[in-house]
Amino acid sequence: MRNRNKLLIDNSLVIIVANTAWSIVNFRTRLIDSLIKTGYRVVAIAPTDKYAKCIPCCFIPIKINRMGTNPIEDICFLF
Repeated sequence: MRNRNKLLIDNSLVIIVANTAWSIVNFRTRLIDSLIKTGYRVVAIAPTDKYAKCIPCCFIPIKINRMGTNPIEDICFLF
């Protein structure tokens, strides 16, 4: 059973999404490190800022207006 659980973890992906890279660095770095040590693949998704280079996992930049209230922009972002 132990080997089966290890196999499940090795194939698992955790995606962390935030509205700023700063928040990932300041609030999720320990979580990311722990997940990676456990065997998970971790991807962080957020808009690029000066903290993006400090994220300790794969980083996918997105362009989103974190203060936006325009539903048209949100629909365009979705697609």
